[in-house]
Amino acid sequence: MPQIGIIDASSGTAVALGTDAEEAYRNLVGEVIGGGISVGERLAKVFQLFTGHELVNVTAVNPDVEIQTENFSYVGESQWNAAGAGINSFIQSYAANSTRVLVWFPDERTVNLGVLAKVQDFVYLYYISIQYR
Repeated sequence: MPQIGIIDASSGTAVALGTDAEEAYRNLVGEVIGGGISVGERLAKVFQLFTGHELVNVTAVNPDVEIQTENFSYVGESQWNAAGAGINSFIQSYAANSTRVLVWFPDERTVNLGVLAKVQDFVYLYYISIQYR
């Protein structure tokens, strides 16, 4: 799928992509345009799927083994059904027996959510990445 890129002229460092100029701008500034929902509302929808789990914000995770089970994009409402289904699948497969879910932001556009599990003598981190901006 073709993408359009946009660069923040004031800083020259922020970059966003979209399927058209409007979506790229919305992704850059996180504003609601044309009936979409804001970045904060998108994150809240993601976090609400983890009801019953304690979400723990962390700055670093240092397991013995890291396994990224999925990578989702949720920058527009048209992507919610696929992202939500994938997140629910992660919860059922990896977080069902865990009370805590780790949350960290590796960059300004992505949130990672993961759980730790001890397998024999190793600590595994199973996590998903969600591009939300």
